[in-house]
Amino acid sequence: MMKLERVLLSLAAIGLGFGLVAQDATEGEADVVAPIIFEALPGVVWEDVGDGWYRSPLFGDFMPTEANPNRFFTKALGWLTVVEIEAETNKLILRTDDHGLVYTYINEWCDPGIGRNVHSMLNDTTYMVVFEADEWPNKFFNRKTEVWQEAIMHPLWDYQSYFQDTYNYTLATQTIVGQMQELLVQHVAVTTATDSEAMLAQMESLFEAVDFHYGAFVFFYWRTTNAWFFARDDEEKEAAIDQVPAAEGLLTAEVDAYVVAQEVLAKSKEHHETVKSSGGGAAGADWYNPIIVGPVAQDVMSWPQNITLLGVQTNVPSPNAGYSRVTFQSTKTTPWKTVNLNAGGDRPSYADGNWWVVQKIGDKFYSTSMDYFRPGQFYTDWAPAVFWEHMSNGLKFGKKQTDEVAPMFYQRGETYGLMVTTLARRTWRTTNERSNIVLFTMP
Repeated sequence: MMKLERVLLSLAAIGLGFGLVAQDATEGEADVVAPIIFEALPGVVWEDVGDGWYRSPLFGDFMPTEANPNRFFTKALGWLTVVEIEAETNKLILRTDDHGLVYTYINEWCDPGIGRNVHSMLNDTTYMVVFEADEWPNKFFNRKTEVWQEAIMHPLWDYQSYFQDTYNYTLATQTIVGQMQELLVQHVAVTTATDSEAMLAQMESLFEAVDFHYGAFVFFYWRTTNAWFFARDDEEKEAAIDQVPAAEGLLTAEVDAYVVAQEVLAKSKEHHETVKSSGGGAAGADWYNPIIVGPVAQDVMSWPQNITLLGVQTNVPSPNAGYSRVTFQSTKTTPWKTVNLNAGGDRPSYADGNWWVVQKIGDKFYSTSMDYFRPGQFYTDWAPAVFWEHMSNGLKFGKKQTDEVAPMFYQRGETYGLMVTTLARRTWRTTNERSNIVLFTMP
């Protein structure tokens, strides 16, 4: 029922947005004093063409609203709301009142002054949107089918097409949920943590597809059940109204499928946690079930994975001559607990946690902690020495005086795993949390 409530709330929110479809483009014109939308889009040129209208090669003719700098009216696409601007890619995601969710790239010019490319996020199709539709067969040119269309999706009154897409997305959701159920049967038979994590990642990818189809379904469901509002005559209105019960039947099927998908994903995650906490088979079986060596937390792999290791970079320039930096940027669901490791000394030594390496030697996996890291400093500036100083090596650098982390050793160019934890060396402990493992090439 909670999912159904979400559906109805979503539809209510969409309904509020689509209620603006019939809004007069010149409404509130007297209140507009400047195209303040461009405060959110620096570097995009525009010109005042009078009567509250402005012109830009990004959107053609548009009219901003003083109340909301991210919402404005365009002659080419109708009412638009800026959802997100990705600064690193210049990707602009827009919610349109008439054509669903679209995106474009600020610097992706199609033909300045004539039109530009937009990409529909509902049907994965690129369209050229012309600024002056009267000069062309229609307003939208579908680059996939090379056909001119009057709307990116369907004409507002075309209840049959909207119902067909509603049906298609329902069927697609049910198909993917079936795949998730089949995968769960395979997943619960997995006993190694590495294989389990791979299957969970596949499960999460399938659920992302379900989520996408569900969002698209909501859009087309609303269009189907409200198509009568846009009907051109009484006959079309009656036919559209007759379609509503069938659409409501699809709503029940869609919600049921989505609920099942959530339950299957939860069971997959639960099994993965069980595999990890039980050791995932014999000790040393894989990256997530290594044999722990050295004066470090022996139960570290059973700690909850509340830290996300975003990636590992090696050979980054270090401020220390003759060394390189290794970065392991991480995030945590709750604040890090900082400890002064030298509480009784004159100079404090604050630390949030430790970073570890995992090494495969023969058919066994081993792991130990390398060093501490300071609050917010997810890096070490002492590579490669920090590795061979913590591991035995009888080759270039000489063997450690003790064999406390044997048989682990430093070998440049080999694949190792890196993990981040809260404090875990010797007797230091705080909240006992760990991250995922990211593979890297030893510098």
